[in-house]
Amino acid sequence: MDNAEIFGPPRNDEELGWVIETLCSAFQIQAEWAQRGMDLTGHDRVLLLRNPAGKPISTARYYDFAHWFGGRAVRSAGIAGVAVRPEHRGCGAGREVMDRLMADLHRLQFPLASLFPATLSLYRRSGFERAGSYTRFCLPTLGLRSASAHNSGSQAKIRTRVMTDADRDAMFSLSDRRARLTNGALQRNAVIWDRIQNHRVHAVSSYAFEREGQVAGYVHLHQEPHNPPYKRLVIDDMALADRQIVEHAWTFLSQFDSLVKEVVFYGSASEDGLHCLAERNYEQHIEIEWMLRIVHAERALQERGWPRGFRAVLELELDDESLAANSGRYRLSLEDGSARVEKGGAGRIRLNERSFAALYSGFRSAAELEQCGELHADQASLELLQSAFAGPAPAIFDIF
Repeated sequence: MDNAEIFGPPRNDEELGWVIETLCSAFQIQAEWAQRGMDLTGHDRVLLLRNPAGKPISTARYYDFAHWFGGRAVRSAGIAGVAVRPEHRGCGAGREVMDRLMADLHRLQFPLASLFPATLSLYRRSGFERAGSYTRFCLPTLGLRSASAHNSGSQAKIRTRVMTDADRDAMFSLSDRRARLTNGALQRNAVIWDRIQNHRVHAVSSYAFEREGQVAGYVHLHQEPHNPPYKRLVIDDMALADRQIVEHAWTFLSQFDSLVKEVVFYGSASEDGLHCLAERNYEQHIEIEWMLRIVHAERALQERGWPRGFRAVLELELDDESLAANSGRYRLSLEDGSARVEKGGAGRIRLNERSFAALYSGFRSAAELEQCGELHADQASLELLQSAFAGPAPAIFDIF
């Protein structure tokens, strides 16, 4: 069998059925949701690994979206649905499907790949490393009311109304504005928006906050049982233009408090909505850490944003064990927020693909990696690296 026969999209309805059955078994989901996920992804981005007899043994798929880094959106493949049938586990099929997928993505010049891991060891062997957190914040509704009372008097010109299709462009703009401030947040594609607005179980309600005729904030939310007869209010997505809109949003949400005793949302610790609360009366919990892989080193360095007003030349030597095409020396010239990347240089900074991913996202600093022996550099280069990759703590607001 040639490579195209060993690894590639499903060739017929029988193989599509095999993927659905495998996903249902691996993730305990209903067939309709497995099918929906594949349809939204696109069948050409669903990949199968076959044995020499041509029978499927493992599968993976990827979404095409972008992560924000340094204020710029960098294209990324969001890996999902990685599954191996039980009878084929333990023979390296999971590792092989990932390595083949990374090689394909490198050929397609995807700068990055990301995923939510069920296990770290498998994905580390394929060059992924922890890169940021998916964090849940739980706020008592009564706390929102006290905060809104504390901040009353600045909200008279804001109107809350049900969102309509005419608000989509404003919603996309506000979402990108929020995400751009956080390293790792997604620039959402149609699949992610579909997940936000169409919950698997609960009905989603969507509201716009309008000021002087313009949408300046929005919230998508649903309610779910929590210590009956009470409920929990879950914010599926929220973007608020400024402090005045934040205060109005908390006032709006606090008015659910007759039956809702807790409000939950996903975000970062630097969210303005947390800092305008009257008291720090919320709980914070990291649900999962997501992982990143630098798939195409040159493009990843070229496409992200860098600190403005900063000039430096960094000479990297990357040793990428599982994607040899990435290995080599790179000369990175930074000036006023942009980069020029060339092959070559003295290799004053030496690192592997996993330490590169952690550094790139900001999950670990150059000094931390150097201290642990996962990066090697002279003192001058180390200090430049610290400044070049400085930024907000990496976080993500969406599960995929």
